[in-house]
Amino acid sequence: MQMGNYKGGGVRRIGVMLAALAVVLVIPVSAGAADHSEIVSTFDAEAGQLSEGVAVDKTGNVFVSLAPLGQLLKFAPGSSEYEVFGSIPGWAPDGEGAGFLGLAVDARGNVYGAAQWTGATGVWKFDRRSGEATLIPGTEAAGFPNSLAFDKRGTLYFTDSFSNGDEADPLGAVWRIGRNGHVEKWLESKDIAGTGAFGIGPVGANGISYRKATLYVAVAEQFSIVSIEVRKNGSAGDVSTVAAGLELGGPDGIALDVHGNIYVAAITDNAVKRVNRDGSIEVLAAGAEDGLDLPSSVAFGTGAGMKQTLYAVNLALIPALGTGVGPALVAIDVGVPGLPLP
Repeated sequence: MQMGNYKGGGVRRIGVMLAALAVVLVIPVSAGAADHSEIVSTFDAEAGQLSEGVAVDKTGNVFVSLAPLGQLLKFAPGSSEYEVFGSIPGWAPDGEGAGFLGLAVDARGNVYGAAQWTGATGVWKFDRRSGEATLIPGTEAAGFPNSLAFDKRGTLYFTDSFSNGDEADPLGAVWRIGRNGHVEKWLESKDIAGTGAFGIGPVGANGISYRKATLYVAVAEQFSIVSIEVRKNGSAGDVSTVAAGLELGGPDGIALDVHGNIYVAAITDNAVKRVNRDGSIEVLAAGAEDGLDLPSSVAFGTGAGMKQTLYAVNLALIPALGTGVGPALVAIDVGVPGLPLP
């Protein structure tokens, strides 16, 4: 696909968001601090291969979503080569929206992806064997599906960055999909709403992870990460702020390690950061030196020798705001194992 076919309204809006963030964020970022960081594979921006989401299954396969194309890539364990594992049917190359975004993998190895795009909005399930994609009925009602996370019971939660469509009084939301396929809006709140600061309409709840009856959500335009209690009856409980401030660097995707530390794709700082349990924030990797270029999502590796590897994908949408590395899958040794998959 040629450049002119995918530089449409939706992808352009992502660019406007990043440009607005660059104006807001003035905190300098130091050089990368990762023990070891390497580029696993690069993608072709001219062909529309802008990588946005990343997830890893229990056997070590790495999956990457391509935002403007609606395609799902698969890397075999330890490989730098990929195959197009699946694609969203009916994807309109000239459509509008944020694109094909966050990913998650269930206990059996099926892959789930969030999309916000003309005719394709919702959560899609990709069969673990064939890669065939099916829309989960009811999820098309979400306004801006963005990121996904499973709990240990197999419930799938996903964020809705702009759930009520009211720019004057915006709300963000978290939806959930039960093991029986029931879809419901689980929580809608100003605590996870956008503010309109990016100038493209409110962008709120973004990255999401689950640990010990708690959901952690990155709230983009509030520059914060919040925790949401999951009560024993399954309902949403208290919402508390875990970290907040421009130092988070435009929080996008997040992941957790075994200790409960939060790893953040700090997209406008071209960095990956860690929010420690004491609330302190540290830069683990940053800039071209560590292979980062507007990173949008992170996920821990699995299997022998890979549990301390944090994968990040570069959206690399706006060269002027990035580092020149381009869209890529990057592996960072963070020295701590990731939280085991449900």
